[in-house]
Amino acid sequence: MDTIPAASITFGPLAGLGVGNSTPGTVTVTIGFPQIIGQYNGMQRVYDDYLAPPGSYTVTEESATFTLRVYVGKKVIVVTPVVDLGNRNPGATWANLPPFTVTNSGALSLIRLKWLKGDMTSGANTISSTSITFAPAAFPVIPGGGSYDPASCQVALGAFQAPGTYIGTHTLWDDDFINDGVIQSSEASCTFQTQIVVNSVASLTLLSKDIGLGTWAVGATTSPKDVGFRNTGNATLTTFIWSFFDLLNGSNAISQALFNAGVPVSVNPGEYATSTVTLGPLPAVPGGTYSQSGFVLAGSGGAADTCSFSVIVGVSAPAIGVGSVYQNLATQTFQDPGPNNRFFLSGWVCPGSGAVEIGLFLAKEDMSSAGLTGVRISSTGAILPLGTPAEIGIVETVSALDPTFGPQTWYRIYAAYDYTFSPIVASSTWLVLKNDSPVTARYAVWLDGIQLEKAAFPNQTRPTSFGKGKKIVSPNRGLSLGGEKHYYEW
Repeated sequence: MDTIPAASITFGPLAGLGVGNSTPGTVTVTIGFPQIIGQYNGMQRVYDDYLAPPGSYTVTEESATFTLRVYVGKKVIVVTPVVDLGNRNPGATWANLPPFTVTNSGALSLIRLKWLKGDMTSGANTISSTSITFAPAAFPVIPGGGSYDPASCQVALGAFQAPGTYIGTHTLWDDDFINDGVIQSSEASCTFQTQIVVNSVASLTLLSKDIGLGTWAVGATTSPKDVGFRNTGNATLTTFIWSFFDLLNGSNAISQALFNAGVPVSVNPGEYATSTVTLGPLPAVPGGTYSQSGFVLAGSGGAADTCSFSVIVGVSAPAIGVGSVYQNLATQTFQDPGPNNRFFLSGWVCPGSGAVEIGLFLAKEDMSSAGLTGVRISSTGAILPLGTPAEIGIVETVSALDPTFGPQTWYRIYAAYDYTFSPIVASSTWLVLKNDSPVTARYAVWLDGIQLEKAAFPNQTRPTSFGKGKKIVSPNRGLSLGGEKHYYEW
């Protein structure tokens, strides 16, 4: 038999009472440790202490007795020792299945249960406690001998969480002493563990699915092409290898054996990397676009992604014949639609005893002609349009004495174009200067001051004066006093 001594019982002070009145009383019982669990009863007396000695009960003093009863028990929390979340892939949130149980195996109610989370670790790798969620967030009161089911745990795994077996230790306690969120030694608590196995996942993602190697002539090797990719798994990738295939254009092919690739040694989870690919030397195949899909870049652990490759095989120059010089023009030069798409090509030419052509050559993908438009001038000074220019003409004429060939006539000729580049019509635009004299003998022609310019204003019909750099163009569109030129031609 165990007792709680009277010295452990303290009553609060009581005021005097009038006839028929009452007053509340307070009592504090200090429970020792250890104390046998059970119900303790004790007879207590309240009396009117008006006889000497003070603080001592005398049988003639008015009094009343009552029984003070207190139940001594323990709060005992029991949680499933290990909450197993299984084997899981990174990049998702996982819950334990089935849920686990919280049991009150003591005699007293659990009134204010709270979770204290810990990190989960696997070697040097950690899943932060901020990625762990326990439910319920707030428990109901669990009476003695009762339980709560289902409790649950969720763990959010980052996309690059390292593989391994992660174990964390956590605490569930009844914060019934001060309710301050701090575990006191006198408060009931239970520690338990969670476990999750993070699987090793090998994955890579190519940053582009369509890899163009550019336009190259037969015999050339393409410039190195950096093909970017990312390790999107949680395992370090090594042993990279490409699976290449023939590039096709109809029945024509460029062999896969002409591909070469450089690859990194290893790429850590989440990191970006590049593989450098070249193709060549290109075989003697007809011009055109050669392509194929299904190319595979693979790494260790089965990581792989697919893409397509293409290359344009073309000749190095447009098919405009002998006696010509040419210059490729940027397609964005001619990007404006009408009516703001007028251009002038002009130049000083001396056809001698032959003929000269200047114009724009529109080339197909294989560099064959999609059209030539410009102006031709013969030794007699007669001009003819090539194709369908908007305007052609001679701006002025100058005679000069050549010490070798004698008197010669120079003409400043021009062609006007209303031209907007369209990939449906042509793949490229070229400026062409051509000696169009007969091929039966040697004919010399001269060209100078070639100028391609955009119209300065709508409905302009003639080019401005030649200039090697920037120049001032008069806004006056009228004819000069002599009537032979417009002011903007000065």
